[in-house]
Amino acid sequence: MQSEAYAYPFCAVVGQEQAKLALLLHAVNPTLRGVLLVGEPGTAKSTMIRGLAELLRDQRGMTIPLHVDEERLFGGIDTAAAIRFGERRVVPGLLREADGNWLTIHEVNLMRESILRAILSAAEQDGYDQAEGEQLSWVPSSFRLYGTMNPEEGSLPNALLDRWGLYVPVSTLTDPAERAEIVRRRLAFERDPSGFVHAFAAESQALRERLAQARAHLPAVRIGEP
Repeated sequence: MQSEAYAYPFCAVVGQEQAKLALLLHAVNPTLRGVLLVGEPGTAKSTMIRGLAELLRDQRGMTIPLHVDEERLFGGIDTAAAIRFGERRVVPGLLREADGNWLTIHEVNLMRESILRAILSAAEQDGYDQAEGEQLSWVPSSFRLYGTMNPEEGSLPNALLDRWGLYVPVSTLTDPAERAEIVRRRLAFERDPSGFVHAFAAESQALRERLAQARAHLPAVRIGEP
């Protein structure tokens, strides 16, 4: 079986404790409004997001293409159906499909700013306005938002960076022992992805249960004045 059929276990990622903590916090409390992992290639940014998605099995994952246009993002009138059948059909967009699930944007700094701003606004407001002819209708869409970014390929305006709930720098590990362990685990995963995932199954299940417990306790959490 190809390794692509399996997600590299979240618990198997070596180091990157801040990034993992941010993702887990957001998994418990999505009102933190998104996590942006920023670092050079090879720092397991996408691997951690895919691993977290495997822990959140009650939700479906989607990736927004960098060059998506407004019509695909928001949906709209199906012009082909209108021309062929004279019917007025509204085609849902990617943001509508993301409702109740999680959404990832890889290399957010390469996405058109107006599109990224629209996605961030939908995440903040749990929905967006959709044009239907000359009318606007409100479309609810509540989703978890995750992004990655390589600062070597460009930056984002501060106004857009500030709209992510958690901004986490992710650095290349320099400890020789950690780097060696990364290589050992990656080779083991490539040789036998099913066996590797199974080896971390108990740890993954324990973390999944901790996340469920944390979600259950969250409504009772109160922040003291100090």
